[in-house]
Order: sequence, then C-alpha cells, then structure tokens
Amino acid sequence: MAEAAAGFASRGHEVEVLTTTAIDHYSWANELPEGAFEERGMVVRRFAVARRPSRAALGAQLSIQAGRTPDVDHQASWLGFHFACPAMFEHIARYGRGYDALVFAPYLFWSTTACLPLVADRAVLMPCLHDEAYARLELVRATLALPALLWFLSVPEHRLAHRLGPVARRHSVTGAGVPVPRSYDPVGFRRRHGLYRPFLLYAGRREGGKGLSWLLEVLAASGADLSLVVIGKGEPGRALPVPASLAGRVVDLGFVEDSERDDAFAAALAYVQPSRVESFSRTTMEAWLAGTPVLGFGPNEVVAWHLRRSGGGLEFCDAGSLAAAVGQLLNGGELAARLGAAGRRYVVENYTWPVVLDRMEASLFSWVGPPRQDRQVPPAGCRRWLVAGSFPPVPGAASAATLAAVERVWESGEDAVVASPRPSAARYVLACSGVAALARQLASLGRRERCEGVVLCVQPGWPFGPRRGARRWALAQGLAFVVQRYFAKSEVVVTGPVDVEGLGAVLRRASHVTASSEEVAGCLRARYPALYVSVASVAPCGLSASPLEPGELLLATRARRALGKLARAVLGSYEPSVRSWVSSLRSRLVKLRRLT
Repeated sequence: MAEAAAGFASRGHEVEVLTTTAIDHYSWANELPEGAFEERGMVVRRFAVARRPSRAALGAQLSIQAGRTPDVDHQASWLGFHFACPAMFEHIARYGRGYDALVFAPYLFWSTTACLPLVADRAVLMPCLHDEAYARLELVRATLALPALLWFLSVPEHRLAHRLGPVARRHSVTGAGVPVPRSYDPVGFRRRHGLYRPFLLYAGRREGGKGLSWLLEVLAASGADLSLVVIGKGEPGRALPVPASLAGRVVDLGFVEDSERDDAFAAALAYVQPSRVESFSRTTMEAWLAGTPVLGFGPNEVVAWHLRRSGGGLEFCDAGSLAAAVGQLLNGGELAARLGAAGRRYVVENYTWPVVLDRMEASLFSWVGPPRQDRQVPPAGCRRWLVAGSFPPVPGAASAATLAAVERVWESGEDAVVASPRPSAARYVLACSGVAALARQLASLGRRERCEGVVLCVQPGWPFGPRRGARRWALAQGLAFVVQRYFAKSEVVVTGPVDVEGLGAVLRRASHVTASSEEVAGCLRARYPALYVSVASVAPCGLSASPLEPGELLLATRARRALGKLARAVLGSYEPSVRSWVSSLRSRLVKLRRLT
C-alpha cells in the first residue's frame, strides 16, 4: 500500500498515509515516533499501538485455531487480540469525511475491521483475502459488504469473496504493482554466499500457511540433489526445522536488503512457492521479473492461476511431482530460460505500477463518492468531556450510542476522551470489578485528562449489575457523588432496559438524559415524571446483555511473558519438562489440600 500511495502522489493526487508506529507484525511494538511527517511528497500520520490481552481474546484465538467459531461476544474481543489503535480510530471518526476516499488493507487487521465502518460510504477495501477460518468470522466477513469499492488482487480471490458471502456492489480486479529492479547480480550473489551448484529459493514469511516447514519435508523426501536458500523474516527465537537429510544443503540468510533479495531471485534455478493461502503472491512476480521460473503449489488457486495464464513455471503437489519438476529444469536445456522469460512478460504487461495505477484510477473515477466535508480541528483550550461506555468495534446499540455521544461533543466544538468497560477503540479501559472501582476510575481520568464534563452511557448490566437492596442504593449514591464532585456537567445516555431504580441517583444529578429509543425513554419517564428525556435512535443491539469483557483483563500477562522468556533463556531445552513437572506438582498440592 505504501507503493500505491507514493504512486498516486507522483500522479498529482493529494495523499495522506494513516499507519501505526509498529514495524513488526509479530511483536506490534511501538518503534517509530508518533505524529505527522512529510515523506516522499505525502503526509504520513503514525499512531501508537495499544495491546490489551484478555482471556476472552485468547480463548477466541484458540477456538479459531482449533477449527471452532467463537460467538459474537468473543469475536468482538478477538478483533483486538494482536493490537488496537485508538488514536487512529479517533482520527478517522473525527476527520474521515474530509477525505475523498480512504483505502484500507488488508481485511484482517484491526485498522480495517474497526475503522472502515466509520467511513463505509467513501471506503475502498483491498482485502488481500485468504481462504482461512478468520475470513468466516461474522464480524470480519461483514467488512467485505460495507465499502463503496472493493479491489481484488486476483480472480481466484474475487471468487473466494463471493463464496464467503455478500460483497460490495462495486468491485473489480485491479491486481497489485511490483517495482522493476534496475539490475541484477546473480554471479555476485553466488560468490558472496559460496553457492556453486544449482539451488531453489524460498522467499517470504515463515508462517504455517506459507508452507516452509512442509517444503523442507517434501524436499527431503524428493531426493532432489540441490540446495535450498531461504530468505525472509520469521518469528524471533524460532529455528528453521531442517530435516537431517538436508543438513548442509539449506542456506538460511534471514532478512536481507532489497538488492540482495533481487540478486537471489536472479541466481536461483527456480523460485519455489509452497504457500497454501495467497491472494496475489508478490514473490512469484519478483521471481519472474528476474527471469526465474516458478515452482508453484498446485492446490493454491491463486498461484496455479498465475502459472496457467503466464506459462512461467511448473506445478507440484508432493515430493514426487517436485522431483519431476526439478528434473525438467535441470535437464530441459533452455526450458528454465523460456519459462522465466514468459513470466517476465506476464508481469511487465499486467503488474507493473503504471499499469495497476491506471486500473485503480479508472475504478475510483467511475465511482463518484459523497462530497467531502472540511476537517475541523478542535480549538486550543476547548472544553473536554469524558465519555464512558461500550465503544466500537464492539457491535450493538450501546457502542453506537457512545460513538453518537462522542460525535455530539465534537459537533459542539469540544473534545472527548473515551473510556470503555471492555477493550475497544477507546483510549482507556475501565475496571470490571464494580461500581465503586468505576467511580474511582472516573475521578482519576477526569483529573488526568482535565475533563470538565462526563457522559455516562449506561446499558443493561453496566455499570449496575444484579445487586439489590441497600448495597445497590449505596453504590448508586457513591457514583452520583463522584460525578457531581469531579465534573461541572454530566449527561447520561441509556440504552436498553436498565436498572432504573439503581440509576436514579445519577439521573437526578444529570444535566441531560438521552435514551436510545422511545421505549427506553418511556420507561424512564414513567419512573421519573419530572425528568426530561430526549431520544437519539441507534441500531439495535446484536450482542448479549453483558457488556463486560467475558473474562477479566490479563493485567499480569506481560509479567508472565517476561518470566517465561527468562525461564526459556535459563533452562533452554529443559524448560518444557520443568514446566510440566511444576504443573504436576501444583495439581498434587491442590489434591492434598482438599484431602486435609
């Protein structure tokens, strides 16, 4: 996407890039500075990443890996399993309508699933879709139907999207562009790495779906007498599982510079693509630009589609077919050169950036989006409000009501700080341990952020749970006291059937009360006739009644991870057995305690 943005900027378009401060998709650590910068004729805005692990998100991830589909509540928690970017969400929510179009990619990242619905009528999605379990999650799959435009990278990806469910009415296959290197130095690459015999090349991420481990097993079983060079980034600390029969024949170069990568493609006998899931396969195009044939995994629809259209390589599916393909290249005279030349023609004609940008521009210009609105920057020193309630990407009426409350604050020329009872796009996460803890947090956040007012977005189960009697009355009085003591103004938004009696102390002190529907407003008026309640309709709730994270936040997760890393560093290969022994000892102690 960075190359596409630079291409549009070079054609005279005004381009901004919205991205995170992270550069590693394994750690999602904030490594770059936050803020707006001028780069390559574009404004690049980087936003800090927030990581909020929870038992619910981890449980959903494990369920997906095991082939099960978690319920919608747990899917909402899983959306932020790897990372969230509240500042990016706030920027798009506030200023998104000041852009003619916003292009999101890929479909699975939080920046797409959470932020695209805010500006769906002017959003363009390049999903980079794979045939995987994540694409079948309800909250993820819905993004394919929301945007104004969809750009697919290949025809098989387009077909997959239609198999999964509804897609946006306007969509086209644009492909992606690949830069053409100015020169290659295959002889120098072989000399630098001592490669004096034919070798296959693997380039790309070292992940399960990319098939590198499987390729090593198949290559060992094929009996092919040649080396394998591996380049690309993998998960830190995870070694390459090289079979014993390939010892000394696998050259692992890790991450290399672009020029070294290009030379590797040109020096290889063939580039081998064992991936099972692809939407485009950029590495295949890079190999063909170097004039190198491709050995592609036949069951991969995208790679097989490129091979059949281009005539630039051979398919394989197991050890026998891989050995046969390698034999053809080694003994086929000019076959490798002919295949590589056909592949290069295919890329130059279809997937260089000038060609792809022409398609993208034609697609954009065929769609006339809504007129953009001037982006209003909040004035310095304006009043700030603390808005507390469920927040997107958690779906449902409560989140929609909180977002509407934030937008009303912005429209009045004031600023808002959002806190939510579960991990979301909100800047802060509120404690889940009860009304007393909530009151303390509201007071603390109000002082820290210098908020003059508070908007409390109440929903079934939050902030008042099932408590009854004097205890519930005392908690309500305490929350009302904090709201009145620390905030000059307060508003309450009510969504769904809530505990009206417990809420009374807060409602009576509020300067304004809003209900999400006429039915909710009627219940409030019936209990408190003197109360003025306005109605701001929102979409019906699609989640369960519980607004809280299904499982408390794992506040000690980072500490446990640090201890785990330390244990692995100290114990080495003995760490799993020691951990198993400790777990067994713990179980015995628990049984002994029960007996005594």
